[in-house]
Amino acid sequence: MKKLHALLKKGSDRDVGLVISDRALALVQRERMRMTGRYGVVFAEQCDCTTPAQQKSILQNWVNSHSLRKAPVNLILPQRAFDLVQLERPDVLDTELNAAIRWRLKDSVDYPVSEAIVDTFPVPAGRQSGNARVYVSCAPQTRLKTYVNLIEESGMSVRSISIAPLAMRNLAQYSLNTQEAVGFVHITADDAALYICRGELFYLSRVLNISQVQLATDDLSEREALSEQLALEIQRTLDYYDSYFGHSPIRQLWFESSPQAANWLAEQIGTILGLRCAWLKQLGDDLHGVVNWGDLLPLALGGLMDTE
Repeated sequence: MKKLHALLKKGSDRDVGLVISDRALALVQRERMRMTGRYGVVFAEQCDCTTPAQQKSILQNWVNSHSLRKAPVNLILPQRAFDLVQLERPDVLDTELNAAIRWRLKDSVDYPVSEAIVDTFPVPAGRQSGNARVYVSCAPQTRLKTYVNLIEESGMSVRSISIAPLAMRNLAQYSLNTQEAVGFVHITADDAALYICRGELFYLSRVLNISQVQLATDDLSEREALSEQLALEIQRTLDYYDSYFGHSPIRQLWFESSPQAANWLAEQIGTILGLRCAWLKQLGDDLHGVVNWGDLLPLALGGLMDTE
């Protein structure tokens, strides 16, 4: 695995990757080092919080303690904060795409599309020729306004808003030394997700019905059942990737969980699926200024590894 502190893309002399969820805040700060001109992480922390008042207090403390006033923020939405839908691309100009796609979303989200913030990015070409498809990411406008107001009231400014799959694509691209497509499983306290990507290309993701809490068991029969359940969900996703995109089968499956949820999991999944499965090295070990490395911080870090 490459040294992560050397891989952060250049941006401002000082900026922030931030994840806001209903249970925690996660922040990664990077700066350009005066002596070398290289960019590196100087501070990273995840704090539990469940109320707006707690969120505001934690953000304000970070801003005051780490001189983050006016710092640009890359906000990354965790898995439960947005919807991601794959749709056929309307035959319109790029500048008209977001507006044209809205009417197709109405049956895919449980809030009015008129009240959503919508963005799109292309789905890589599949095995069969045909109409191009796009991924549509959307979230309620009220939710995003709440996040933006929280950041701006703390004294920072929002530079960009991204989503978990693209942050994890960045993390996979820059932390794994491979040109092959890989599967990347990120396990959190809430759930888990499998992301399939190769370099800058994001192919697909699937939310997995497992979490860090479930993996904490010492019961061997429960471990076996969890492994078989997870392996089945992963295999179905890999089969869809193979059949739809027509590329070589995935041969590498990497797991990330902070802290590592279960040493036994990767080995058992690898045995069941016949794949190379391994835990990604604890990301916080490669970084300076880590106070409390948590399960959402990989998203904040990936949000700073912008591939655009």
